[in-house]
Amino acid sequence: MKAMQRAADHQKTLATHGALLFDQRLQLSAPNWRDVTSLEGRVLSHGEEENGSRMPEGTDARAYYLRYTPELNEARSRGDLETNSFVTIEKTMDEDRRRRIVVVNLGDAEALFENRDHFRSLAKRLEQRGVVPFDDERWGGWLGRYHEKLREAAFDLDDPKARSRKRSVSLER
Repeated sequence: MKAMQRAADHQKTLATHGALLFDQRLQLSAPNWRDVTSLEGRVLSHGEEENGSRMPEGTDARAYYLRYTPELNEARSRGDLETNSFVTIEKTMDEDRRRRIVVVNLGDAEALFENRDHFRSLAKRLEQRGVVPFDDERWGGWLGRYHEKLREAAFDLDDPKARSRKRSVSLER
């Protein structure tokens, strides 16, 4: 019952203070910090209630309900969890083996689409790990555009001739 109420509260918060979640197929995930090493995505909303939850739309096609931590609260105070910003969140261990959560704000999630280096670097990292960037699943909204940019970057890595053809076509215009 409490989980249902929490989900309803988050829907209200998102409707009032958040960015739009365009693809309703995204799975809602409420991970335990023990199970998280890193995630990245667009901040949809942040809760104002006492538990101070955060809700990023992950690039892994999940909407995350992140429970309060002092580090997330500090990041919010710095302005690093503004709605519609693109963030990476990593869990590390300090020298005393205590959990530490690091939030890095990469700026406006829409402006990220213009950052070709971000997508090229990510495509290279995925390629080095032997990961093919995405199957044929097509997502809507912001996430769909993010995945399309990553697919383009991966294609450019695989086919340098296609990359040079694209450049020559754009120079002719």
